[in-house]
Amino acid sequence: MTERQRTLTPPVHLMDPCGDLNKEPVADCDVCMALVMQRDDARKRKDYAAAAIASTEIASHPHTGRGRTP
Repeated sequence: MTERQRTLTPPVHLMDPCGDLNKEPVADCDVCMALVMQRDDARKRKDYAAAAIASTEIASHPHTGRGRTP
């Protein structure tokens, strides 16, 4: 027969849904600014999945001449 566990397991640490997803957009990029507006709107609606997607797109959006490769 299997013996029951009698001690608690350590707590699970979850990420903040918007914690590391506050990537800074490039100020003169229309695409980045549109994504920031989408992210802010999603956060107001508490749609954290949509906010995370917008932040990921901001972080991966290529900009030539600014240290990123297209």
